[in-house]
Amino acid sequence: MNKNHSEIQIPFHGHFLHVICRHPSIARRGSILYLHGSGLVFGTKNDLPVAYQELFLNAGYDLLLFDYPLAPESPLREITEAVHTAISQVLLHPETCGLSTSLPFYLFGRSAGAYLAITQAVRLCRTSEFPHPAGLILFYGYHTFDLPEFKKPSPYFKKFPAVSSDTIDALAGRGFLTDGPLSVRYSIYIYARQTGTWTQFLGTDEEISSSSVSKEDLALLPPGFFTACSGDPDVPFRESKQLAASIAGSRFYPVYGWEHDFDRDISHTGGLSAYRAALAWMDELEQ
Repeated sequence: MNKNHSEIQIPFHGHFLHVICRHPSIARRGSILYLHGSGLVFGTKNDLPVAYQELFLNAGYDLLLFDYPLAPESPLREITEAVHTAISQVLLHPETCGLSTSLPFYLFGRSAGAYLAITQAVRLCRTSEFPHPAGLILFYGYHTFDLPEFKKPSPYFKKFPAVSSDTIDALAGRGFLTDGPLSVRYSIYIYARQTGTWTQFLGTDEEISSSSVSKEDLALLPPGFFTACSGDPDVPFRESKQLAASIAGSRFYPVYGWEHDFDRDISHTGGLSAYRAALAWMDELEQ
């Protein structure tokens, strides 16, 4: 087994959650726990471009890449519980993935993964049972589904070829799923945003209404590094800006343009600059 790269399995409700563990070849400074995005209905734990993974590793950070169950096969309450189960296992038994208990850790998420990271940070910070994160790294995320853009048909996604309900019936509902490639599952998200029914894929109205992070919750959190693209057609740019302003010691790093996951293409200079800015912010935080 490669001492710098391994994978662990964590039992969850008769299934397994998977965590890829990558370790630096230099002296360790801490660890980063990563949650992928993709609207909670598709995506894979290893979607973070290798170039960005290497930036963290070369800076001395362990990097853990988590998967989690996807909707609509699993509702939001099951998704968040699975993420908590996996993160709790890692924090209570760091030896299983080669981590040090004496070093800080950060929760890192992109888009829906940022939502999961911030909700898990709140849960960890509410108790003394678990160590608390030193900081948050949140790319184009959100803290609530109670946004107008999430509740009505999206003009941006309406420009895509229409996805039919028959297509959704053919793609979804085949049991517990933690890996959903974009090439297979993206149509589910397009349909959900075209029809304004995204939250209906995640749970009941009551469950969704109770899933937001409150102002009181935000007050519990450590500083965060927030970034988003000014013309983001998917998640409102204002969300990242307002979150950064709401959490003491946080930094907002704006990227200007018209994209959601602007860091998807590693040739986009805005992506590389944002990751370097995040690492510089972490340097300052740890001094």
